[in-house]
Amino acid sequence: MSQIAEKLRGIAREIVADGRPLGFFAAFLPDDSPGVWDVVVSAPWAVRDRSAAIHYIVRKLHATLTRPELMKIAGVIVLDKTPAPLAARLGSVDIEENVTASDVEINDITVRAAYVFVLKLPRVRKQKLISRQVD
Repeated sequence: MSQIAEKLRGIAREIVADGRPLGFFAAFLPDDSPGVWDVVVSAPWAVRDRSAAIHYIVRKLHATLTRPELMKIAGVIVLDKTPAPLAARLGSVDIEENVTASDVEINDITVRAAYVFVLKLPRVRKQKLISRQVD
């Protein structure tokens, strides 16, 4: 999987270079999987039009991976947001490189292994503090 992981990392970079920012891009191996991985993505543009996003990512996969490598990919999943358990487990820093995780529970599914290529955590907006003088 390490060769495929490097190629997926390259695909993530291509997507961002195409002007489509990513909040999350990873490969998950569900616990009940026979060895095939899900490519998982979260981004505002992907959530707005899931079908077009999946088609776009599948085209990138077909252009980059060999036929035997494609057989190890089950599909592409678009999430509304970055999985909180995974973000909590990996820490509070943005990731733009390969990071692995194992045995993570996400939406009632146990992920046996995960390669995380992009993880952008939501920014907390700082609110202006307005003070009023009390007479």
